[in-house]
Formats: sequence, structure tokens, C-alpha cells
Amino acid sequence: MKSFMKNKSQQFIAIDANEANIAHRVGIGRYSFEILWGIYRINILNKDKIHFQIYLKYKPLSDLPPSAPYWQYIVIKPSFLWSQFALPFHLKRTADKPLLLFSISHYAPLLTNVKRIILVLDLSYLYYPELFKKGDLFKLKYWTHFSVQKAEMIITISQFSKGELVKHYGIDPEKIIVAYPGIDRQVFTPSAKRKVNNNILFVGTLQPRKNITGLIKAFSILARKRDLKLTIVGKKGWLYRDIFALVKRLALEKKVIFTDFIKDSKLVSLYRQSLCFVLPSFYEGFGIPVIEAMSCGCPVLVAKTSSLPEIVGPAGLFFDPKNIRQLANLLEKVCFDRQLRTGLVNKGLERAKYFNWEKSAEIIYTTIVNTARI
Repeated sequence: MKSFMKNKSQQFIAIDANEANIAHRVGIGRYSFEILWGIYRINILNKDKIHFQIYLKYKPLSDLPPSAPYWQYIVIKPSFLWSQFALPFHLKRTADKPLLLFSISHYAPLLTNVKRIILVLDLSYLYYPELFKKGDLFKLKYWTHFSVQKAEMIITISQFSKGELVKHYGIDPEKIIVAYPGIDRQVFTPSAKRKVNNNILFVGTLQPRKNITGLIKAFSILARKRDLKLTIVGKKGWLYRDIFALVKRLALEKKVIFTDFIKDSKLVSLYRQSLCFVLPSFYEGFGIPVIEAMSCGCPVLVAKTSSLPEIVGPAGLFFDPKNIRQLANLLEKVCFDRQLRTGLVNKGLERAKYFNWEKSAEIIYTTIVNTARI
């Protein structure tokens, strides 16, 4: 793709990449990081490179794409209310305005006339407001509402989330582009010989929406009669104390293992060695750990809610996240039926091939360049 900005070096596209500029990336952090790198790599291949300015609150981390004449980082202060104060103030006072601002988050500055594209993962805050901190909920409800109305285009991560945006905000479907998350296929691979232990695996931030307490209750039914362990991988999010309290109340301290955040190299081993992976969430815009598990040859069980049936397709088993007994029965069936697990592994490996970062980055790159051109 040739640059439409040839001989106009002062013209550029800006990206709010703060979600990518964090140390331990999950969810939107992982998505932002991978998409940023994808845009960078695509741009490298262009003969006439498009100029990008990457806006951040803090100095860029060393693993972000390196600076180049066509790829520059701009640190904007102060960090407080950054997207609605510091960033629009910068856009107003700077002589060279971006042709477009791509905010890899739910929010874009409201007080600016610069063209905007935003990323919206999901609308879980509308369904489960009680599961969010008050400050976060305010921003998600009101800043997102105004941001989607002002945006030229919206990027989201599933057809389910696209439908949610149309339903709740009345957005024209033509303005919403779906770009699925992917995985690092050099890392998340199956082992040559799958040797499993007695472990059931969950991966995700510790927060109420993930329904970890429901999983623990289902596991406790099995733990009374089967020699199994439940490993819960993920950093503490919010309102997580009930999770630890439940484990203690059910006397499962030796059977439920909390690892906190772990690196991908260790996570891969857990996927490969576990009997199955479970995602019991009440609501998911996508659920990256699901395709990580499938790509590593781990059978998946997911809640029959929101985007999860769309993502897993025919490659997994589904349950009602509010039905503890149903989940317990399904877990027991998968853990002790080798033939069933083998079938799920094979289907999962095929399904996981459908999702890749390169394809999603190409979709987003084309969208932001074409929108800037208009």
C-alpha cells in the first residue's frame, strides 16, 4: 500500500498506545501491544512509509516497536485525566495536527475536532455495573458513550461485541469493524506427546465477571471424590477477596493453586499438561486464553454466554455459568474420558488456526489509513 502522504512529511497518524505501555499485559493490554507491533511491521514493508506519532503518558517500554523517522513516541503530561485533558490540550496547541487519532482503548478525547477511531472490547459494564469500581464504571459508561458517537470508525473484537454496540448505542454497523485477537504461534504450540497431570486450568484476571467463585464451587464437588487440582492463573483485579475467602471456607487450600500473573513460557506448560481449560465467565468480549489453550492442545470448556460460542465454535463444550452442578458434571466427564479429550484437542487445534494477529493488524491498518484519507 502506497502512502497517500508522499511529500507531505508533516502529515501523520497518531495512536494513543497507553494500554500497550504496561509491564504485564492481559486483555486490552495484550491486544494493544500486538496491534501496535502489527501496524509497525506492515508499515515497514511500505515503500512510501506512513508517518506515525505514538502518544503516551510515560516513557515507552523497551519492548515496544523501536523509534524511527516515521515512528515517533511523544510523551504528553500530566497523566491525570490524560485522555480528556492532557491529550486534547496537546492536540489544540500543537502546530501539526494528526490526520487521525486511533485510540486503542474505549475512550477518545471528546474536546477535539481531530478524526477519531476507537477500540471497544465489550459492554460488560452495562450488564454488570456492580462488578466495577465506581470511578472505572463512570468512565466506561459516559466516556465510552460519547466516544463511540464522535468516532469515525470503531474497532471491536467479535461479532457479538459489534451487535452490542449497535444495540445499545445505535451505531451504524458499517462504522464497526471486527478484528479478532490472535496468539503468538511461535509460543503457543502443542507438545509432540501430550502428557497430562491431574490439573484443571483457569486463566484470567481475578474479578467477579470471570465467575471464578462458580468454578471453585463446581470444583469442590469433584474434589470430594476425585484427586484433582485447580490452578488459577491471573493477577488480582478487583473485588477478588471473595475468591480467596471461598477457597478457605471450603478447605481447598491444598487443592486450589493461585499463581498470580506468569510469563507465557510457563503458561504454555500449564496448557499442555492440564486435563482441560475452563472459562466460566458471565460475559466476555472475546477471551484470548481460550484460543491459547486450543492452540496448545488443551480441551476447552466455556460458558454458553456472550462471545464464547462464536469464538470456540464446534471445538469445545458449553455450560450455563450459573449452573454449578452442570459444570461439575461436565468437568468430571472431560477429566476422565480420554476419547472425549482427544476429540476436543483435535477440533481445538483446527479452530485456533482461524485467529491470528497478522490478519487483525492488516484489517486495522487498512481501516485507519482509509479513514485518514477520507
